[in-house]
Amino acid sequence: MKSNILIIIKKELHRFFSDKRMVLTALVMPGLMIYLIYTFMGNAFSGLVSPPEDFSVGVVNLPDSLPLGETILSLFGPEQVPESDIENRKEKIKNSEEDLLIVFPATFEEDISARRSPNIEIYYSSVSAASGAVYSAAVNMLDEYENSLANVFDVNKAEGGKVYDLATNEETTGFFLASMMPMLLITLLFSGCVAVSTESIAGEKERGTMATLLVTPVRRSEIAIGKIAGLAALALGCGVSSFIGLYFSLPKLMSFGGDSDLINMKIYKVWDFAALIFVLLSTACLLVSLVAIISAFAKSVKEATATVMPLMIVVVLIGLSAIFSASAKTGILWYSIPVYNSVQTINGIFSFNYSMPNTIVTIVSNFICSLIAALVLTQMFKSEKIMFSK
Repeated sequence: MKSNILIIIKKELHRFFSDKRMVLTALVMPGLMIYLIYTFMGNAFSGLVSPPEDFSVGVVNLPDSLPLGETILSLFGPEQVPESDIENRKEKIKNSEEDLLIVFPATFEEDISARRSPNIEIYYSSVSAASGAVYSAAVNMLDEYENSLANVFDVNKAEGGKVYDLATNEETTGFFLASMMPMLLITLLFSGCVAVSTESIAGEKERGTMATLLVTPVRRSEIAIGKIAGLAALALGCGVSSFIGLYFSLPKLMSFGGDSDLINMKIYKVWDFAALIFVLLSTACLLVSLVAIISAFAKSVKEATATVMPLMIVVVLIGLSAIFSASAKTGILWYSIPVYNSVQTINGIFSFNYSMPNTIVTIVSNFICSLIAALVLTQMFKSEKIMFSK
């Protein structure tokens, strides 16, 4: 029996790896695309929120006698513009030839001294990333100056190296990843299951090779178990590829392309990733078996792919449950619920809140459900009405 199952597994692996297009689209591209897209987004966000190195700022009636004037000169190095040139400068900003124009009232200093509220006009272009970034920096600087003029009290004033956020970097990283990674990993893993399973079951029915396989002197149960095991290994490879892309790109995305340590993936240990791999493997077996059952009813790959969409919606919704959960469940019964147990365990792994008994229950529960699904698939393989329907 073992030899037959291994033959089926080798057949599935050979079918997959002999198709260079399948290897590229299902195994290589997910992780690569996630890394490239998230890294690009991090760098792009950095450009949107940070002023560019080279920008042009004009200022009218710069208040030299106030600390504000010195701050503007040091931050923006602006060109002082006469009032007669305001309209010309506004036109240049509109045409993206310049980035910003700050216009102070001629009586700004007198108004400040008399406790009046002078209006500072800042002209910019919201369709220019450079102009918008410099505008945000200027507004923040002026807001800080305004607060310093009427500083009644401070809240969490940064002095003496005091840190007011008592959460550690590990806790911050864990809180963020625990809410996001379960949904991402489960969704990406399911996508990999769909990519390999529909082609293996519905694809072979469509090509007529399934009929040839079923007439060989191999038990239908061995075919079902072999296919599920082989496809689960392939789906796990797709999931690991996507996770590697997430691992290297998330720090860049969350730090907006800078060197921030907001997300530090290095805080996780080898045994954390080992637990994650086993959970993903058991989940891959379960999802592959469910997709295989649905695919067995379909007459073509296209029909199978469309039919599994409701299941994908359910899986994504279960993955979303981690976002609304402050931490992983502690009751062991929660870890006997298929798919949901995987989400909770992944949540616990990334939040440093998982226990070995709950993890074992998750893995065993998923494998038992996969075995039951394999038995169902075996009965479907025995049905000529299902397997040879046109």
